[in-house]
Amino acid sequence: MDRIEIFLKKLSCVLCIIIILISLSACPIPETEVIEPLIASWTSYGEAGGAITLSWISRGGKTGHSYLLQRLIAESDWLPEDGVLYSSGDAAVPGLQYSGSEQSFIDSSVIAGEVYYYRLFAADGGLSYSEPITITITLSADGVSVIEAPLLLYIRQETYYVDIGWEESGANTAGYIIAKAESPISWNPDNGSTYSSGQSVTGASILHTGTGSTYSDTEVEGGREYYYKIFAFNSEKLYSTGLQSRLLFEAESDLAYDRFPWINNYIIYYGPLDNEAINTAKKYDLAIIHSNNSAITRDQVRQIQRGFNADDPTDDVLVIAYVAVGEDLRTTGFYPDGAAEPDYEAMLDDDRFVRNGIGPRVDPRGPKPMGDVLEWDYSVGNESPGGTGFASYYLDDNDAVNHSQDSNHDIDGKPDFNESWRGAFVNAGDPLWFQEVDQMRHSTDGIFGLQELLTTSVGEGLGVDGIFMDALDTCAPNGWTNKDSFVQTEFEWTAPGYADFIMRLKDKYPDKIVVQNRAVYFFRPGFVQQYLKYTTRPYIDFLLFESFRLNSSSTEDFNEAYYRDNLYNYAPPVLAEAGREDGFQVLSLGYAEGPSITLSSALDAGVNNSSLIDDLRVTQNIGFRHYLSNRSVDHINTYVLDRTDLTDTTSPAWSSIYNAQSAAPPEVSGPPNPRWGLLKAESPSSGVIRIYWDLAQDKHPVDYYLYYDSSPLDFANNPQLEGIHRIKLTPQMPEEYRTHSVAMTDEVYPFYDDVEGFTPGESVHLCVRAVDRSPGRNMDTNTSTLFITP
Repeated sequence: MDRIEIFLKKLSCVLCIIIILISLSACPIPETEVIEPLIASWTSYGEAGGAITLSWISRGGKTGHSYLLQRLIAESDWLPEDGVLYSSGDAAVPGLQYSGSEQSFIDSSVIAGEVYYYRLFAADGGLSYSEPITITITLSADGVSVIEAPLLLYIRQETYYVDIGWEESGANTAGYIIAKAESPISWNPDNGSTYSSGQSVTGASILHTGTGSTYSDTEVEGGREYYYKIFAFNSEKLYSTGLQSRLLFEAESDLAYDRFPWINNYIIYYGPLDNEAINTAKKYDLAIIHSNNSAITRDQVRQIQRGFNADDPTDDVLVIAYVAVGEDLRTTGFYPDGAAEPDYEAMLDDDRFVRNGIGPRVDPRGPKPMGDVLEWDYSVGNESPGGTGFASYYLDDNDAVNHSQDSNHDIDGKPDFNESWRGAFVNAGDPLWFQEVDQMRHSTDGIFGLQELLTTSVGEGLGVDGIFMDALDTCAPNGWTNKDSFVQTEFEWTAPGYADFIMRLKDKYPDKIVVQNRAVYFFRPGFVQQYLKYTTRPYIDFLLFESFRLNSSSTEDFNEAYYRDNLYNYAPPVLAEAGREDGFQVLSLGYAEGPSITLSSALDAGVNNSSLIDDLRVTQNIGFRHYLSNRSVDHINTYVLDRTDLTDTTSPAWSSIYNAQSAAPPEVSGPPNPRWGLLKAESPSSGVIRIYWDLAQDKHPVDYYLYYDSSPLDFANNPQLEGIHRIKLTPQMPEEYRTHSVAMTDEVYPFYDDVEGFTPGESVHLCVRAVDRSPGRNMDTNTSTLFITP
C-alpha cells in the first residue's frame, strides 16, 4: 500500500547561548498583523571581545522585514510610530542602536557588570511595526554570564491551561524558576537569593521553582494576557538571563480547536469522495483522506466537516489530508515501473528539482556512520561527491554504511529513489523542502501544498483541519535496511529534521492538527542514535500505528514476531510518550489481507471474523482507536465503528517500558513483567520528594495520583484510600530515560515528578495509583508503598 511548530537548530559559537521562542501565541495571527521577530541567539564576551552579538530571524518565513534595535539600561514603553522611517542613532528614539534589514548586530560598547535591555521591532514594507521582543542580558564582572539560559521550546495554550516547555541548560544548572504577570516583567532574581512558588516579587509572582523541563499553568482565565519569564540557576543560586514571552489566553469558546481533541473513532480512506464515502465519513470523529489520489474539492471537504447537521457543531468531523514528508511524490513520473533508473536529465531540466543546485546531500558524519550520535545542527548535510546540481533536499546515502562514499557504490551525486514507490527521498529538515511542500499547487504539481490544503484562500483552498504526515520512515535507523530490502533507507542523519519540519508547520499553522504515520522509533529509548532526543511528541496531535497486528502482506494474516514486538516492546514506550502533558493520541490501522479471502470477505460483508475482532480488541484495550481497511486503503466501511464498545468498568493495568523478554524479529518477544505503582522515591532537596513510576494501560487515557500520609496506609480497611492526601502527578521524563542509548534496564523509569510542600524531617508513606478517564474514573488498587523522609 502507499506508505504513509518554527525550526529548532542549535547555532554554535564561542560561549553561545541559544534562545528560541517557538510560539508567542497559541492562536492564529492575522495576516495583516506584523509578526514579531525571534531573538535567535546572543553571545556575550568579556575582555577578550568586549561585545554582545545578537541575531534574529523572522517568524513563519516572513520576508521583506526591516528591524529596529534599542539598547537601554532601564525598562521602556516607547513604541515606534507606523509610517515613520527611523535611522540608526536617531536621538529622538531612546537607545536606538540599529535600523535596517540585516538580522544581526554587534554591540561593542558594553561594560562588564552592567544590565542591558534590548528591544527588537520588525516592520513590514509599509513601515507598520510589530510589538517588541525584549531580552535582558546581565554581564558578570568579567563580562561573561556563567549560567546558561534554558532553551525555551514552547509556551502555548491548551484547552484549560498554558503549557511551558524548555530544554535543560548546562551541567551546572540546579533548577529553574518561572515568573508570571499580566504585564511585561522587569524583575530579575537577585544572585544568592532563594525563591519559592507563590512568592510575590516586583510586578510578578513566582509561578514555579524546581527541576524538570515542563510546567503547566492551570491558574489562567479566558481573555487575559499573561507574561512568563524563565531563569536557570546553579547550586550557588546564581541566575541566568531571563527570557520573556507573552500569550493571550483565549476563552475556551473562542478557541479554533482543542489541540488535543480526544476522538473515539476515525476513518482513513484513499478512494474517491463520492456520496457513499462522504456520508460514511460523516459518521466518524476524524477522517483521513488522500488528497493526491482523488479529485478532492473544497465542497467535498466542507460536506464531511459539517457532518449530517450543518447547524449542529457536535457532529462535526475533523478532516485530515495526506502529505508526503520524506519523499517527493512529484518525481514518481521520472521513474516509471520497468525503468532501469530515474530520468535524471529530465529532472535537471525542471527548476523545481534544481532550486539551489547544491544537492543531493550526504550524511555529515562521514562514511559508515551507522550508530553514530545525531545532532540538531544537521540541516542540509554535506556535499555528495560528484554532485550534479539537484536541490539540496535530495539525498544520496543509500549504501554509504556498507561502502566508502565514492562514485562506485551508489554515492554518485544523484538523488536516491524509493525503488518500490518510485519517489525521490528528501531531507525533511532542509528549510527549502518545507518551502516546497508549503507552496506546491495541485494544478501544476499534481500535489496539494500546505497552503492549498490548510487555507481556503490559496489555490484550490481545501480548508482541511490538519495534515497526515507520511513517508517518515526515510529517517529510520540505517541498520534496519540495506540494498536487499524492499525499501532501502539509510538516511538516519535526517531524523532531527523531522521535528524541525513539524515545528515550522506548527509555527505557520498553529491551529492545525498534525497526524504522524509510524516512525515510532521517535518515542522509544534505547537506540544508539538517541531518537528520543529529537522526538516529535510535542508537535503532533495523533500518531497512526500502522500494521500493529494485521499487516498488508498477501502471504500471511499477521506475523506473530512483529506483532509481539509491537505489542510488548513498542506500544509501552509509545503510550508513555502519548501520556505526557504535551503528548498525543494513538490511532491504529489493521489490514484485512492475507493468503485467503477470509479476512477481506468478512470486511466486505460486515460479518464477524475472529481475527478482525481480535485486531480491534487488542488495540482498543490498550487505548488505541482502530480502523480496518484493505491494502490500498480504499475500502469504505464501518466495521470497527459498529463493533466498538468503550464501556469501561476495569481499572488500568500496569505494564512496563522495560521488557526482559524483548527479542528482535524473527525471534518472538514475551510480555514485560508489570511494574506496579510507586517504584522509587528520593528527596532531591528539602521538602521535595521525587516520585518515579511506570506505565499503566487502559481503554481510556490514564492519570496518576500520589497518595501520602504520615501514618502507614491501611489498605485492608481503606482500599480506595478515601480521605488520604492526594496529588495528581505530572509525568515528566527522567534524563536517564531520555538519553539511555543502548538497552533498557530495570533501573530506568519513564516517569517522574517532583512534589513540593512536604515538611523537612517528617517522614511520609507513599503510594502511586492509576485512574482512567472513563466516566467511571476506575482506579487500580495496588498496595506498593515506600517510606521516605524529605
